Amino acid sequence: MDTKEIYEKTKSVSKINLWNMFMTALIFFLGIEFINFILDKILPTESYANSIEVYLQVPKSIFNDVSYVEFAFGKPLTYGLTKNIIIGILTTMSFMALIMAILDFVKDFNSNGDSDFTITLFTDNLKAYKVEIFLTALVFTGISSLVSLVPYVGFIIEIILKIILFFVAFIIKENNIRNPFKLIVESFKRTRGYKFDLFKLMLKFIVPILLVVLLLVLAGFLNVHYSSIFTGIFLIILTLVSIRAYLLTNIAFALAYEDLRSYEDFKNNFGRGEDPYLDEVDTRKNLEADNENY
Repeated sequence: MDTKEIYEKTKSVSKINLWNMFMTALIFFLGIEFINFILDKILPTESYANSIEVYLQVPKSIFNDVSYVEFAFGKPLTYGLTKNIIIGILTTMSFMALIMAILDFVKDFNSNGDSDFTITLFTDNLKAYKVEIFLTALVFTGISSLVSLVPYVGFIIEIILKIILFFVAFIIKENNIRNPFKLIVESFKRTRGYKFDLFKLMLKFIVPILLVVLLLVLAGFLNVHYSSIFTGIFLIILTLVSIRAYLLTNIAFALAYEDLRSYEDFKNNFGRGEDPYLDEVDTRKNLEADNENY
């Protein structure tokens, strides 16, 4: 996988359609936030930092009788878990439909198409693969909830899960597999040997975010105080930079998937049609398989 080539191609693909992708993602993000707002009213909870590391470092007397799990999900636990699972499922479903739509757009781009990215690509994929997307979102939300309880290394596992989830969505479109566990296994196989390359590719797009966060940490270390207006502008910039990095990563992973698929097709078909012996062997195997089935 040539990460440099994919990185450059990502910028070409995103030149015109990044705004359309942003608006599509924003519409459904706001919808999920509205649902989250309603759930907060119906199932009110005491919310915490959602960082297990904080819970482990701060004296327990500060949290009174709050348990490890309640700190992660909220108190009462039943309300907190219900809200986390519902929002997790909806977020994962929206994410998968979005990257499916981006994959369709990337395929069109690679075939020299000139169509624009539209919200219809998102809604069409959500409708066409709603069962597969829902089942996968349910399983991934459960796994993610458990992973969030793992201190210090949990965020690393989350990154690996996110990389796998990209390919799960792509494989659903390719193979129409509904079993989420089979999809996860297949995705793990497809990314074998490439996970670090995909991580490096993602890292290329989040460098600006890391720089902004580093400036914030440095300012806090130096006790620099900003006005509320400046802080607000700074947070808006950070949000926009984060969204841009998120969308570019989606495009890059779609391009990477297409690149890997082309490579696998090349390996599987290398020499086919040129070597009569290989063609004869394939024909004989197919005939034997047909006879056994018969």
